Amino acid sequence: MPIILQDDGLHDSSKIAAFDFDGCLAKTSVKRVGADAWSLMYPSIPEKLQSLYKDGYKQVIFTNESNIDRWKNKRQVAVDSKLGRLQSFIKCVKVPIQVFIACGYSEDPYRKPRPGMWQIMEKYFNSGISVDMDQSFYVGDAAGRPDDHSDADIKFAEAIGLKFHLPEDYFGPIEKQGQASQ
Repeated sequence: MPIILQDDGLHDSSKIAAFDFDGCLAKTSVKRVGADAWSLMYPSIPEKLQSLYKDGYKQVIFTNESNIDRWKNKRQVAVDSKLGRLQSFIKCVKVPIQVFIACGYSEDPYRKPRPGMWQIMEKYFNSGISVDMDQSFYVGDAAGRPDDHSDADIKFAEAIGLKFHLPEDYFGPIEKQGQASQ
């Protein structure tokens, strides 16, 4: 079962703006831990997310976190670090966001590209509101391109039937090193 965070002020909606976290919304590193171990991937993110919120979109992050299962002796440190980064990001962008974190290994039914996290959100965490698939979308960086670490994000969107966007297309160009920060 995934870890689920729900921010105060979150409103369920038929319009879902869904995002991956690492490499899409935030620059992160497996070598750094803690709530401050991230920076904005694109400077336009806060404004884009605030605009979506004003337009009635419910914003949801669907993220895989295999590091949590790998840290057998420091599992709680890994969980706290991931949750801290997500909460810090939400505070930075100033919009309520619902978060689903799949912590298992590759066969976990909730882990992207499998649609388990989406199915839980749709069935139990959207107040029974049907999702308008024509207005909803998913943004993620794992699209199966030659330099991508996987194709989990694009396959996740395909499994659900969501429109898929690459973060660089949705948010614009990445700032030069050191310019984008929280």
